[in-house]
Amino acid sequence: MADPDDIDILHVDDDPEFLSVVADLLEKAANRITVHTAATTSEGIEQIEAAAPDCVVADYKLPGQTGIEFLRTVRETHPDLPFIMLTGRGNENVASDAIAAGATDYLQKKTAFDQHQVLINRITNAVEQYHATKRASNLQRIRNLVNDINQALVRAESRSTAETRVCEIISDADPYRFAWIGGVDEATQEVIPRASAGIEAAYLDAITVTVDETATGRGPGGTAIRDQRVAVSQDVSDDPTFEPWRDEALERGYKAVAATPLAYEETLYGELVVYADRPNAFTEDEQQLLSELGDDIGHTIHSLELQASLREERNRHQALFENAPTPVIAVDQTDPEYHRIIDVNEAFTDVFGYSADQVIGSDVADAVVPKEGLAEHKQYRQRALAGDSVISEVKRETATGVREFLLHVIPFGTADDDPTYTFAWYTDITERKARKQELERTNTVLQTMVDNLPMGVLIEDADREIILANDQLGETLGVPIDGEELIGRDCARAAKEIQHRFAEPEQFIEKTETHLQQRDFVTNEELVLADDSVVERDYAPYTLPSGQASLWLYRDVTEQKQREQALQHQNERLEEYANIVAHDLRNPLNTAYGQLQLAQNEFDSERLSRAASSIQRGLDLVDDMLTLAQQGDDVDTLRPVALDTEATHCWETVATETGTLEVASDVTIEADPSRFRQLLENLFRNAVDHGGADVTVRVGALSDGFYVEDDGDGIPEDRRESVFEAGSSGGTDGTGFGLAIVKQIARAMEWEVAVTASDDGGARFEFRNVVTHEE
Repeated sequence: MADPDDIDILHVDDDPEFLSVVADLLEKAANRITVHTAATTSEGIEQIEAAAPDCVVADYKLPGQTGIEFLRTVRETHPDLPFIMLTGRGNENVASDAIAAGATDYLQKKTAFDQHQVLINRITNAVEQYHATKRASNLQRIRNLVNDINQALVRAESRSTAETRVCEIISDADPYRFAWIGGVDEATQEVIPRASAGIEAAYLDAITVTVDETATGRGPGGTAIRDQRVAVSQDVSDDPTFEPWRDEALERGYKAVAATPLAYEETLYGELVVYADRPNAFTEDEQQLLSELGDDIGHTIHSLELQASLREERNRHQALFENAPTPVIAVDQTDPEYHRIIDVNEAFTDVFGYSADQVIGSDVADAVVPKEGLAEHKQYRQRALAGDSVISEVKRETATGVREFLLHVIPFGTADDDPTYTFAWYTDITERKARKQELERTNTVLQTMVDNLPMGVLIEDADREIILANDQLGETLGVPIDGEELIGRDCARAAKEIQHRFAEPEQFIEKTETHLQQRDFVTNEELVLADDSVVERDYAPYTLPSGQASLWLYRDVTEQKQREQALQHQNERLEEYANIVAHDLRNPLNTAYGQLQLAQNEFDSERLSRAASSIQRGLDLVDDMLTLAQQGDDVDTLRPVALDTEATHCWETVATETGTLEVASDVTIEADPSRFRQLLENLFRNAVDHGGADVTVRVGALSDGFYVEDDGDGIPEDRRESVFEAGSSGGTDGTGFGLAIVKQIARAMEWEVAVTASDDGGARFEFRNVVTHEE
């Protein structure tokens, strides 16, 4: 049997040398890991179908389809299998697409010395979480099943209904195929079925289960009743105690069986027997929950039998009173002068805010009727004494003040033709009336707002009558009509009249009718007009006091779409360039670096170290080139970031043990956080590269920005402009792109950047035209 801690990995990549290197690195670094490889996605799918691994690691660019397409194929049959995208591309869009498609993790191919250990950690964490999730999911599945059964037991009105529903719920749940409940015939010692559900095919007619010590009593069914515990046969194909029923069970696909007694206190009500479609289906947790379920069913059967014996004694009007969802007061009518409250329901205490003890025994008038309503109350009292029902809107005193109610007074019970009791039912209508008044007040305001919105607005009711529209609607759709002309018209007919304005008229009508039928929110639905202009439409269903309504919004986005298509063409060219660099250049370098790592484990050579450093510098150069090519001058929305916090965080990324960071200001600036951190990290690396490991870097505020300076050798005046050019480097270890990226980020955020000398003679970079906020 395999060790449960072992991890089988399927690595899919189109580079055989890279597959071999990664397999060697991972298996030598962690004995528990076994790597299986595939050069194509089709080969990978075959391996997964034959024996699912614990984790899949795949490159982004693969023969025939991308890694993301491969991921989507895997997710069709293995929605939770750990899947790590390992690629040479540093594009954040790839990471976003991978995660959106269901990737567990995303790791860029790099060749730092401990990169394979990072991959091992990611794989280990993903697999351990996957196994833990499966265990938790299985336990949650059982708990959900028990919860569903308990809900059914709560709703059951009879013993037979409860037992049948239990069997139905269990047999419908994976991995179960069949369930039945039976009781013991004391004369024959046989278990006689009372309820069953699932794939049965006359199974119960073909078997006999007893509770004695004979062969038919030694299986789970007989053992559960005899020993009063859960009894299990985990594999019916080779369990000797299940021999009397084996052929019948296997013929119907039963692979494992569990039985639990149904008892309450000292009374046994029978047993529940469950059949699963796989061996070893009943874990210890599942058996424990089955035991608890047996207790719940036994308790329910006991309760239902007790309820049946008490049902005839239940007072119908008392049950109605206690379960009413609205406040109810029961009033004694036997004294014509004093109408004493004899009971209130829970809804009364919730709505009125008075406890039962506060009002029971009081006269209704003293407890809840305000002074201005006493005369009206006396009229209702006289009508109730005469046996008449009363329906009226009234005001009543609550613990939080006077509220409005719809009152129903119902006389009940007679003695010499006089009512013995009356029940006063109250429906709180305070908020309803307030909403009606508020709606009337806001209608005028709403119309004014709609008229001034920079988009077309139309509201129609359930009968498709237009109840609100603005002039912008006609302007957006190129139709010479104002909002007032549309109000009151049939919206379906109006849509037919303007459908010729759309490039696909019939589709416009069909989509409109579909939205109205489905009543689901729709946003940014794109519609092309006949003149090639583009509008976006939103649909929002909502409810008015008079019934359902629909809101439509139309926006002209023609210019926006044109700008997006220019931008799309540029991005496609950059994407093509990034693909070439990422896959065709980085992959061979990664493979060479991996081979050097393996060689360094076998040979101690300074030449190998220098070769590894050269390859690493080449990879760094690729990273910086891709950064310049992919990021361009685009930034996300600027938002406040703390200069001291960001500087400290970035310093930890690039700092040396002997270097020093001094932050002289806690100013907050407006910036794209991600690009700003990249700017600081490049400046800090530049300081360390040129100022040495013990360099001191200072960050502070300017009147309209901030600065970063060091105490290194500085930058000569004749080179201060050229240092921002791509490829310019003052040393042998740099790529020459670091400061070019700094200037590109500054330009993207519309900052001005200049280089000068610090007071210590080092380099000082000043950034101006920056929006700042003092703390």
